[in-house]
Amino acid sequence: MYAPDSSLENGEYATGPNESGSTNNQLTINFDGNATTHSGSGINADAISRFDEVFKVRNEGTQEVDLHIGDEGLSQEAQDRIRFYTTETGGRKTLEDGEEDSAAAGEQKIGVPLGAGNEKTVGVEIDTRDVPNSGSGGGTWNAVEDPSNFSVSGEVVIYTQA
Repeated sequence: MYAPDSSLENGEYATGPNESGSTNNQLTINFDGNATTHSGSGINADAISRFDEVFKVRNEGTQEVDLHIGDEGLSQEAQDRIRFYTTETGGRKTLEDGEEDSAAAGEQKIGVPLGAGNEKTVGVEIDTRDVPNSGSGGGTWNAVEDPSNFSVSGEVVIYTQA
């Protein structure tokens, strides 16, 4: 189960399941500057903005699973600019890539382990600098000079595998 949690460091940026008035199973993340306890207005221009602890994922099953986030429903530019990660001892583990050395090209990547009854907090990193384009066209995405114009809409899937 995934859920927003206002007690998290940046939990106010997430809304969705299990909240009063929520009618679907979607989690929405919005960094538009409407946060009530953080100053500022959105993400930084031409920089890397990191938001630790935006939402949490809990394993309500009876066995350990590997946690993944599939970002294929986003545009290629959004996939190149946005990363979802857990913060653990030793640094960040990127969820959409699995562990750095987990799989050779074309193989299923190993997610971040999540034990039965345990939970992980998930952070979001947004890179508005010049970013190499990993799509078929090559080249570089230009830096985002005005983040108020950087809007992403699409589907990101949170899933686990035993």
